[in-house]
Formats: sequence, structure tokens, C-alpha cells
Amino acid sequence: DDLNIALPDRSWLTEITDKGESLMVSGVALDGQTISNLMKTLEVSDYFSGVELEELKQEALSGGEKVKLFTLR
Repeated sequence: DDLNIALPDRSWLTEITDKGESLMVSGVALDGQTISNLMKTLEVSDYFSGVELEELKQEALSGGEKVKLFTLR
């Protein structure tokens, strides 16, 4: 529930993977600030700590809009 509440507007999760004692969260956001806001919100949650950006890529959609693909640990 905390993950859902932390997810800002203009972002979507695409995959959640349990890696033992850590959780990998992948998604799409319209900009880097949105990803930063998600990380900050998760960091102050009672259920998440040590939030790190594992991967960040930019991709162009078919309409030409650019989005950020991210993976958090």
C-alpha cells in the first residue's frame, strides 16, 4: 500500500520483483523529478529504506514523446 501511495502522478510501475531482502521496482515516468520524488517518498516510509536508483534510460514513444524508464532497489 505504501508503494502505491508513494507513486506520484505522471509515473507508472511496470514490474516489482522480490530479491530476498530487497525489492526491485521498475517503471516509467515523464521526467527525472518525478522519479526523485518517488525515491524521497519511499525513503521516509516505514517499509522502505536505502532506496537506490539502479538504472535510468530515456526512450522515445511512437508519438515522439520522451519518457524515463527506471529501476529502483
